Amino acid sequence: MVFMAAILAAVVQVLAGLSTEEVQVEVTFTPERCSFKSEDGFFLRYHYNGTFPDGKKFDSSHDRGNTFDFTLGKGEVIKGMDQALRGMCAGEKRKITIPPHLAYGDSGVDGVIPSGATLVFDVEMVEVRDPTEEVPNVLFWWLGETPTNAFGDMDANKDKIVTKDEFTKYCYEQVSAEKGKFLPGRREVDLIEDMFHFQDQDDDGVISYAEFSGPKDHDELFPKMVSRVVTLAVALQIFAALAVDDLSEVEIEVTFKPKRCIFVSREGYFLRYHYNGTFPDGKKFDSSHDRGDTFDFILGRGEVIKGMDTGLRGMCAGEKRKITVPPHLAYGEKGVEGTIPPGSTLVFEVELIEVLDPTDDVPKNLFWWVGETPKNSFGDSDVNRDKKISKEEFSNYCHKMADSDKGIFLPGRREQDLIDDMFTFQDRDRDGFISFAEFAGPKIHDKHDEL
Repeated sequence: MVFMAAILAAVVQVLAGLSTEEVQVEVTFTPERCSFKSEDGFFLRYHYNGTFPDGKKFDSSHDRGNTFDFTLGKGEVIKGMDQALRGMCAGEKRKITIPPHLAYGDSGVDGVIPSGATLVFDVEMVEVRDPTEEVPNVLFWWLGETPTNAFGDMDANKDKIVTKDEFTKYCYEQVSAEKGKFLPGRREVDLIEDMFHFQDQDDDGVISYAEFSGPKDHDELFPKMVSRVVTLAVALQIFAALAVDDLSEVEIEVTFKPKRCIFVSREGYFLRYHYNGTFPDGKKFDSSHDRGDTFDFILGRGEVIKGMDTGLRGMCAGEKRKITVPPHLAYGEKGVEGTIPPGSTLVFEVELIEVLDPTDDVPKNLFWWVGETPKNSFGDSDVNRDKKISKEEFSNYCHKMADSDKGIFLPGRREQDLIDDMFTFQDRDRDGFISFAEFAGPKIHDKHDEL
Protein backbone atom coordinates (compact mmCIF):
# COMPACT_ATOMS: atom_id res chain seq x y z
CA MET A 1 0.00 0.00 0.00
CA VAL A 2 1.36 3.36 -0.94
CA PHE A 3 1.18 6.13 1.59
CA MET A 4 1.93 9.19 -0.47
CA ALA A 5 -0.41 11.77 0.94
CA ALA A 6 -1.27 15.25 -0.27
CA ILE A 7 -3.34 18.15 1.00
CA LEU A 8 -5.84 17.43 -1.74
CA ALA A 9 -5.60 13.64 -1.64
CA ALA A 10 -8.97 11.96 -1.39
CA VAL A 11 -9.27 10.30 1.98
CA VAL A 12 -13.05 10.02 1.82
CA GLN A 13 -14.87 8.93 -1.31
CA VAL A 14 -17.70 6.80 0.09
CA LEU A 15 -20.27 9.60 0.01
CA ALA A 16 -20.17 10.23 -3.72
CA GLY A 17 -23.74 9.13 -4.32
CA LEU A 18 -25.43 11.19 -1.63
CA SER A 19 -25.78 14.43 -3.62
CA THR A 20 -26.53 15.46 -7.16
CA GLU A 21 -24.76 18.80 -6.73
CA GLU A 22 -21.87 19.16 -9.16
CA VAL A 23 -18.57 20.99 -9.28
CA GLN A 24 -18.85 24.64 -10.33
CA VAL A 25 -16.06 25.92 -12.57
CA GLU A 26 -15.59 29.59 -13.39
CA VAL A 27 -12.76 30.44 -15.81
CA THR A 28 -11.33 33.75 -14.57
CA PHE A 29 -8.45 34.03 -17.04
CA THR A 30 -7.53 32.29 -20.29
CA PRO A 31 -4.21 32.98 -22.04
CA GLU A 32 -4.35 34.32 -25.57
CA ARG A 33 -2.81 31.07 -26.81
CA CYS A 34 -4.46 28.04 -25.26
CA SER A 35 -4.12 25.00 -27.52
CA PHE A 36 -2.41 22.39 -25.32
CA LYS A 37 -4.86 21.33 -22.60
CA SER A 38 -4.86 18.89 -19.71
CA GLU A 39 -6.21 15.37 -20.16
CA ASP A 40 -6.38 12.26 -17.99
CA GLY A 41 -2.88 10.92 -17.45
CA PHE A 42 -1.20 14.31 -17.90
CA PHE A 43 1.21 15.63 -15.27
CA LEU A 44 0.04 18.97 -13.84
CA ARG A 45 1.64 21.65 -11.68
CA TYR A 46 -0.57 24.35 -10.24
CA HIS A 47 -0.86 26.94 -7.50
CA TYR A 48 -4.03 27.32 -5.46
CA ASN A 49 -5.69 29.09 -2.56
CA GLY A 50 -8.25 26.96 -0.75
CA THR A 51 -11.06 28.69 1.16
CA PHE A 52 -14.49 27.99 2.55
CA PRO A 53 -17.48 29.81 0.98
CA ASP A 54 -17.18 32.55 3.64
CA GLY A 55 -13.66 33.33 2.42
CA LYS A 56 -11.78 31.76 5.33
CA LYS A 57 -8.57 30.17 4.06
CA PHE A 58 -7.75 26.59 5.01
CA ASP A 59 -4.77 25.96 2.74
CA SER A 60 -2.58 27.58 0.08
CA SER A 61 0.29 26.36 -2.08
CA HIS A 62 1.53 29.96 -2.22
CA ASP A 63 2.11 29.93 1.55
CA ARG A 64 4.42 26.93 1.12
CA GLY A 65 6.15 28.38 -1.92
CA ASN A 66 5.63 25.19 -3.91
CA THR A 67 3.21 24.15 -6.60
CA PHE A 68 1.00 21.10 -6.11
CA ASP A 69 2.02 18.39 -8.59
CA PHE A 70 0.00 15.33 -9.56
CA THR A 71 -1.24 13.15 -12.42
CA LEU A 72 -4.77 13.93 -13.60
CA GLY A 73 -7.41 11.23 -13.46
CA LYS A 74 -5.50 8.85 -11.19
CA GLY A 75 -7.42 9.54 -7.98
CA GLU A 76 -4.52 11.42 -6.41
CA VAL A 77 -6.74 14.38 -5.48
CA ILE A 78 -10.35 14.74 -4.36
CA LYS A 79 -12.87 13.87 -7.05
CA GLY A 80 -13.99 17.44 -7.55
CA MET A 81 -10.48 18.59 -8.42
CA ASP A 82 -9.92 15.66 -10.76
CA GLN A 83 -13.00 16.84 -12.67
CA ALA A 84 -12.40 20.59 -12.54
CA LEU A 85 -8.80 20.61 -13.76
CA ARG A 86 -9.55 18.90 -17.06
CA GLY A 87 -9.17 20.92 -20.25
CA MET A 88 -6.91 23.58 -18.72
CA CYS A 89 -3.89 25.14 -20.37
CA ALA A 90 -0.80 26.57 -18.70
CA GLY A 91 -1.48 30.07 -17.39
CA GLU A 92 -5.24 29.56 -17.18
CA LYS A 93 -7.00 30.50 -13.93
CA ARG A 94 -10.19 29.03 -12.53
CA LYS A 95 -12.40 29.42 -9.48
CA ILE A 96 -13.58 25.94 -8.52
CA THR A 97 -16.38 25.28 -6.03
CA ILE A 98 -16.61 21.68 -4.83
CA PRO A 99 -19.60 20.26 -2.92
CA PRO A 100 -18.92 18.05 0.12
CA HIS A 101 -19.62 14.70 -1.58
CA LEU A 102 -16.87 15.43 -4.12
CA ALA A 103 -14.47 16.71 -1.46
CA TYR A 104 -14.04 15.24 2.05
CA GLY A 105 -17.69 14.39 2.76
CA ASP A 106 -19.08 14.13 6.26
CA SER A 107 -15.76 12.94 7.67
CA GLY A 108 -13.84 16.11 6.83
CA VAL A 109 -10.19 16.38 7.84
CA ASP A 110 -9.51 16.65 11.54
CA GLY A 111 -8.60 20.20 12.52
CA VAL A 112 -8.65 21.48 8.95
CA ILE A 113 -11.84 20.65 7.00
CA PRO A 114 -15.14 20.51 8.96
CA SER A 115 -17.69 17.81 8.28
CA GLY A 116 -19.80 18.48 5.18
CA ALA A 117 -17.72 21.44 4.02
CA THR A 118 -17.99 22.99 0.56
CA LEU A 119 -14.54 24.02 -0.69
CA VAL A 120 -13.52 26.86 -3.00
CA PHE A 121 -10.21 26.81 -4.88
CA ASP A 122 -8.66 29.67 -6.84
CA VAL A 123 -6.31 27.84 -9.17
CA GLU A 124 -3.62 28.88 -11.64
CA MET A 125 -2.19 26.16 -13.87
CA VAL A 126 1.59 26.42 -14.09
CA GLU A 127 2.48 23.44 -16.26
CA VAL A 128 0.69 20.79 -18.33
CA ARG A 129 2.79 17.88 -19.56
CA ASP A 130 2.06 14.69 -21.44
CA PRO A 131 4.34 12.12 -19.74
CA THR A 132 4.42 9.96 -22.87
CA GLU A 133 6.32 12.68 -24.72
CA GLU A 134 10.02 13.39 -24.30
CA VAL A 135 10.95 16.22 -21.97
CA PRO A 136 11.41 19.16 -24.38
CA ASN A 137 14.74 20.99 -24.60
CA VAL A 138 13.50 23.97 -26.62
CA LEU A 139 11.50 26.79 -25.05
CA PHE A 140 10.93 28.81 -28.21
CA TRP A 141 11.41 28.12 -31.89
CA TRP A 142 11.05 29.92 -35.19
CA LEU A 143 8.32 29.25 -37.72
CA GLY A 144 9.52 29.59 -41.29
CA GLU A 145 12.65 31.59 -41.99
CA THR A 146 14.95 32.30 -39.05
CA PRO A 147 15.78 36.00 -38.48
CA THR A 148 19.36 36.90 -39.31
CA ASN A 149 19.77 39.40 -36.47
CA ALA A 150 17.32 38.87 -33.61
CA PHE A 151 19.68 40.69 -31.24
CA GLY A 152 19.60 43.83 -33.36
CA ASP A 153 15.82 43.60 -33.71
CA MET A 154 15.41 43.34 -29.94
CA ASP A 155 17.84 46.13 -29.13
CA ALA A 156 15.33 48.90 -29.80
CA ASN A 157 17.42 51.76 -28.38
CA LYS A 158 20.66 50.46 -29.97
CA ASP A 159 22.71 50.45 -26.77
CA LYS A 160 24.13 46.98 -27.54
CA ILE A 161 22.26 45.31 -24.70
CA VAL A 162 18.81 43.74 -24.49
CA THR A 163 16.64 44.54 -21.47
CA LYS A 164 13.99 42.26 -20.03
CA ASP A 165 11.24 44.47 -21.49
CA GLU A 166 12.84 44.45 -24.94
CA PHE A 167 13.28 40.68 -24.83
CA THR A 168 9.68 40.12 -23.72
CA LYS A 169 8.23 42.48 -26.30
CA TYR A 170 10.20 40.85 -29.11
CA CYS A 171 9.11 37.31 -28.17
CA TYR A 172 5.45 38.29 -28.11
CA GLU A 173 5.77 40.19 -31.40
CA GLN A 174 7.22 37.11 -33.11
CA VAL A 175 4.47 34.86 -31.77
CA SER A 176 1.70 37.30 -32.65
CA ALA A 177 3.07 37.54 -36.19
CA GLU A 178 3.20 33.71 -36.34
CA LYS A 179 6.96 33.84 -36.83
CA GLY A 180 7.73 32.10 -33.56
CA LYS A 181 6.19 29.67 -31.11
CA PHE A 182 6.46 29.13 -27.36
CA LEU A 183 6.77 25.64 -25.90
CA PRO A 184 3.18 24.49 -25.21
CA GLY A 185 2.28 23.40 -21.70
CA ARG A 186 4.06 26.10 -19.69
CA ARG A 187 3.13 29.69 -18.91
CA GLU A 188 4.64 32.03 -21.48
CA VAL A 189 5.85 34.42 -18.79
CA ASP A 190 7.79 31.53 -17.18
CA LEU A 191 9.36 30.58 -20.52
CA ILE A 192 10.46 34.18 -21.12
CA GLU A 193 11.83 34.37 -17.58
CA ASP A 194 13.87 31.19 -18.09
CA MET A 195 15.23 32.21 -21.50
CA PHE A 196 16.20 35.67 -20.30
CA HIS A 197 17.71 34.53 -17.02
CA PHE A 198 19.77 31.73 -18.56
CA GLN A 199 21.27 34.11 -21.12
CA ASP A 200 21.95 36.86 -18.57
CA GLN A 201 25.02 34.98 -17.41
CA ASP A 202 26.47 37.75 -15.25
CA ASP A 203 23.08 38.49 -13.63
CA ASP A 204 23.25 42.22 -14.39
CA GLY A 205 19.66 42.38 -15.64
CA VAL A 206 20.49 42.71 -19.33
CA ILE A 207 21.69 40.41 -22.12
CA SER A 208 24.88 41.55 -23.80
CA TYR A 209 25.82 40.77 -27.39
CA ALA A 210 28.30 38.13 -26.19
CA GLU A 211 25.71 36.50 -23.92
CA PHE A 212 22.96 36.39 -26.53
CA SER A 213 22.65 32.94 -28.07
CA GLY A 214 20.09 33.58 -30.80
CA PRO A 215 20.64 34.93 -34.30
CA LYS A 216 22.79 38.06 -34.33
CA ASP A 217 24.20 39.79 -37.39
CA HIS A 218 24.98 36.83 -39.66
CA ASP A 219 26.02 34.53 -36.87
CA GLU A 220 24.93 30.99 -37.70
CA LEU A 221 25.39 29.30 -34.31
CA PHE A 222 21.62 28.71 -34.10
CA PRO A 223 20.35 28.70 -37.70
CA LYS A 224 17.03 26.97 -37.07
CA MET A 225 15.85 27.73 -33.55
CA VAL A 226 16.48 29.63 -30.38
CA SER A 227 17.68 26.72 -28.32
CA ARG A 228 17.17 26.49 -24.61
CA VAL A 229 19.95 28.60 -23.21
CA VAL A 230 21.35 28.00 -19.80
CA THR A 231 24.22 29.20 -17.71
CA LEU A 232 26.23 26.17 -18.75
CA ALA A 233 24.68 25.88 -22.21
CA VAL A 234 27.33 25.78 -24.85
CA ALA A 235 26.83 27.88 -27.89
CA LEU A 236 30.58 27.66 -28.29
CA GLN A 237 31.12 24.01 -29.06
CA ILE A 238 32.61 24.93 -32.43
CA PHE A 239 35.67 26.22 -30.62
CA ALA A 240 36.50 22.89 -29.01
CA ALA A 241 38.65 22.10 -32.02
CA LEU A 242 40.95 24.97 -31.08
CA ALA A 243 42.31 22.89 -28.24
CA VAL A 244 42.54 19.47 -29.84
CA ASP A 245 46.16 19.26 -28.84
CA ASP A 246 45.04 19.38 -25.21
CA LEU A 247 44.33 15.76 -24.37
CA SER A 248 43.34 16.32 -20.73
CA GLU A 249 39.98 14.81 -19.80
CA VAL A 250 37.25 15.55 -17.30
CA GLU A 251 38.22 14.69 -13.72
CA ILE A 252 35.42 13.26 -11.58
CA GLU A 253 35.60 12.86 -7.81
CA VAL A 254 32.58 11.30 -6.08
CA THR A 255 32.32 13.12 -2.74
CA PHE A 256 29.09 11.52 -1.53
CA LYS A 257 27.03 8.56 -2.63
CA PRO A 258 23.66 7.59 -1.09
CA LYS A 259 23.30 4.18 0.50
CA ARG A 260 20.77 3.19 -2.14
CA CYS A 261 21.97 4.08 -5.63
CA ILE A 262 20.40 1.85 -8.28
CA PHE A 263 18.73 4.32 -10.68
CA VAL A 264 21.46 6.30 -12.42
CA SER A 265 21.55 8.95 -15.13
CA ARG A 266 21.84 7.97 -18.76
CA GLU A 267 21.84 9.77 -22.09
CA GLY A 268 18.37 11.14 -22.78
CA TYR A 269 17.42 11.37 -19.09
CA PHE A 270 16.09 14.60 -17.58
CA LEU A 271 18.30 15.84 -14.71
CA ARG A 272 17.88 18.48 -12.00
CA TYR A 273 20.96 19.49 -10.04
CA HIS A 274 22.51 22.20 -7.91
CA TYR A 275 26.06 23.36 -8.48
CA ASN A 276 28.75 25.82 -7.48
CA GLY A 277 31.09 26.78 -10.31
CA THR A 278 34.59 28.01 -9.49
CA PHE A 279 37.97 28.44 -11.09
CA PRO A 280 40.83 26.25 -9.79
CA ASP A 281 41.86 29.03 -7.38
CA GLY A 282 38.44 28.82 -5.71
CA LYS A 283 36.99 32.03 -7.15
CA LYS A 284 33.29 31.54 -7.84
CA PHE A 285 31.87 32.44 -11.25
CA ASP A 286 28.38 30.98 -10.94
CA SER A 287 26.09 29.09 -8.56
CA SER A 288 22.59 27.70 -8.84
CA HIS A 289 22.26 28.10 -5.06
CA ASP A 290 22.61 31.88 -5.40
CA ARG A 291 19.59 31.91 -7.70
CA GLY A 292 17.60 29.47 -5.58
CA ASP A 293 16.85 27.27 -8.60
CA THR A 294 18.19 23.96 -9.81
CA PHE A 295 19.67 23.64 -13.28
CA ASP A 296 17.52 21.36 -15.45
CA PHE A 297 18.51 19.74 -18.73
CA ILE A 298 18.54 16.54 -20.79
CA LEU A 299 21.77 14.55 -20.68
CA GLY A 300 23.57 13.91 -23.94
CA ARG A 301 21.75 16.51 -26.05
CA GLY A 302 24.48 19.14 -26.16
CA GLU A 303 22.57 21.48 -23.83
CA VAL A 304 25.59 21.92 -21.57
CA ILE A 305 29.33 22.08 -22.12
CA LYS A 306 30.85 18.78 -23.19
CA GLY A 307 32.65 18.27 -19.90
CA MET A 308 29.42 18.41 -17.92
CA ASP A 309 27.68 16.07 -20.34
CA THR A 310 30.45 13.62 -19.48
CA GLY A 311 30.75 14.40 -15.77
CA LEU A 312 27.07 13.87 -14.93
CA ARG A 313 26.66 10.37 -16.37
CA GLY A 314 26.00 7.41 -14.10
CA MET A 315 24.84 9.56 -11.15
CA CYS A 316 21.96 8.83 -8.81
CA ALA A 317 19.76 11.34 -7.00
CA GLY A 318 21.50 12.66 -3.91
CA GLU A 319 24.97 11.87 -5.20
CA LYS A 320 27.60 14.62 -5.05
CA ARG A 321 30.59 15.07 -7.32
CA LYS A 322 33.48 17.43 -7.88
CA ILE A 323 33.90 17.79 -11.64
CA THR A 324 36.97 19.48 -13.13
CA VAL A 325 36.51 20.42 -16.79
CA PRO A 326 39.51 21.37 -18.99
CA PRO A 327 39.16 24.36 -21.35
CA HIS A 328 38.63 22.39 -24.57
CA LEU A 329 35.61 20.66 -22.96
CA ALA A 330 34.29 23.94 -21.51
CA TYR A 331 34.34 27.34 -23.27
CA GLY A 332 37.68 27.00 -25.06
CA GLU A 333 39.86 29.90 -26.07
CA LYS A 334 36.95 32.31 -26.46
CA GLY A 335 35.50 32.03 -22.96
CA VAL A 336 32.40 34.00 -22.01
CA GLU A 337 32.77 37.77 -21.95
CA GLY A 338 32.80 39.16 -18.44
CA THR A 339 32.42 35.73 -16.83
CA ILE A 340 34.78 33.02 -18.14
CA PRO A 341 38.29 34.08 -19.27
CA PRO A 342 39.75 32.41 -22.38
CA GLY A 343 41.33 29.00 -21.75
CA SER A 344 39.74 28.53 -18.32
CA THR A 345 39.58 25.25 -16.45
CA LEU A 346 36.27 25.05 -14.55
CA VAL A 347 35.47 23.25 -11.30
CA PHE A 348 31.90 22.28 -10.43
CA GLU A 349 30.66 21.03 -7.04
CA VAL A 350 27.48 19.22 -8.04
CA GLU A 351 24.58 17.59 -6.19
CA LEU A 352 22.07 15.72 -8.33
CA ILE A 353 18.51 16.36 -7.15
CA GLU A 354 16.42 14.32 -9.60
CA VAL A 355 16.90 11.76 -12.35
CA LEU A 356 13.92 11.13 -14.62
CA ASP A 357 13.53 8.83 -17.60
CA PRO A 358 11.19 10.89 -19.83
CA THR A 359 9.81 7.73 -21.43
CA ASP A 360 8.37 6.58 -18.09
CA ASP A 361 5.00 7.68 -16.74
CA VAL A 362 5.12 10.48 -14.20
CA PRO A 363 5.38 8.53 -10.93
CA LYS A 364 2.40 8.60 -8.59
CA ASN A 365 3.99 7.18 -5.46
CA LEU A 366 6.88 8.43 -3.35
CA PHE A 367 7.21 5.26 -1.27
CA TRP A 368 5.74 1.81 -1.50
CA TRP A 369 5.83 -1.42 0.42
CA VAL A 370 7.71 -4.54 -0.56
CA GLY A 371 5.87 -7.71 0.39
CA GLU A 372 3.27 -7.58 3.15
CA THR A 373 1.96 -4.14 4.11
CA PRO A 374 2.38 -3.29 7.82
CA LYS A 375 -0.88 -3.19 9.77
CA ASN A 376 -0.03 -0.20 11.95
CA SER A 377 2.66 2.09 10.56
CA PHE A 378 1.37 4.93 12.71
CA GLY A 379 1.95 3.00 15.91
CA ASP A 380 5.34 1.75 14.71
CA SER A 381 6.42 5.30 13.81
CA ASP A 382 5.19 6.83 17.09
CA VAL A 383 8.17 5.70 19.16
CA ASN A 384 7.45 7.85 22.24
CA ARG A 385 3.73 6.94 22.18
CA ASP A 386 2.51 10.54 22.33
CA LYS A 387 -0.13 9.85 19.65
CA LYS A 388 1.60 11.99 17.04
CA ILE A 389 4.57 11.52 14.73
CA SER A 390 7.45 13.98 14.64
CA LYS A 391 9.55 14.63 11.55
CA GLU A 392 12.42 12.68 13.09
CA GLU A 393 10.20 9.70 13.91
CA PHE A 394 8.75 9.71 10.41
CA SER A 395 12.18 9.91 8.80
CA ASN A 396 13.63 7.15 11.00
CA TYR A 397 10.71 4.84 10.23
CA CYS A 398 10.97 5.34 6.47
CA HIS A 399 14.71 4.67 6.50
CA LYS A 400 14.21 1.64 8.74
CA MET A 401 11.70 0.14 6.32
CA ALA A 402 13.97 0.80 3.33
CA ASP A 403 17.05 -0.56 5.11
CA SER A 404 15.21 -3.78 5.95
CA ASP A 405 13.96 -4.15 2.34
CA LYS A 406 10.35 -3.77 3.49
CA GLY A 407 9.84 -0.52 1.62
CA ILE A 408 11.31 1.36 -1.30
CA PHE A 409 11.66 5.06 -2.04
CA LEU A 410 10.79 6.41 -5.47
CA PRO A 411 14.01 6.05 -7.48
CA GLY A 412 15.41 9.17 -9.08
CA ARG A 413 14.87 11.67 -6.24
CA ARG A 414 16.80 12.35 -3.04
CA GLU A 415 15.34 10.34 -0.18
CA GLN A 416 15.29 13.34 2.15
CA ASP A 417 13.25 15.32 -0.39
CA LEU A 418 10.76 12.46 -0.62
CA ILE A 419 10.47 12.30 3.17
CA ASP A 420 10.00 16.08 3.37
CA ASP A 421 7.22 15.95 0.78
CA MET A 422 5.41 13.03 2.41
CA PHE A 423 5.62 14.60 5.86
CA THR A 424 4.51 18.07 4.70
CA PHE A 425 1.56 16.74 2.73
CA GLN A 426 0.30 14.81 5.77
CA ASP A 427 0.95 17.56 8.33
CA ARG A 428 -2.20 19.38 7.25
CA ASP A 429 -2.42 21.81 10.16
CA ARG A 430 1.30 22.68 9.89
CA ASP A 431 2.02 22.05 13.56
CA GLY A 432 5.17 20.03 12.85
CA PHE A 433 3.54 16.68 13.64
CA ILE A 434 1.35 14.11 11.92
CA SER A 435 -1.70 13.24 14.00
CA PHE A 436 -3.55 9.93 13.81
CA ALA A 437 -6.30 11.59 11.74
CA GLU A 438 -3.77 13.15 9.35
CA PHE A 439 -1.73 10.00 8.83
CA ALA A 440 -2.40 8.40 5.45
CA GLY A 441 -0.53 5.13 5.87
CA PRO A 442 -1.60 1.88 7.52
CA LYS A 443 -3.05 2.41 11.00
CA ILE A 444 -5.28 0.47 13.34
CA HIS A 445 -8.59 2.31 13.65
CA ASP A 446 -10.05 0.37 16.55
CA LYS A 447 -7.23 0.58 19.08
CA HIS A 448 -8.21 2.97 21.83
CA ASP A 449 -4.64 4.03 22.52
CA GLU A 450 -4.22 5.19 18.91
CA LEU A 451 -7.38 7.28 18.68
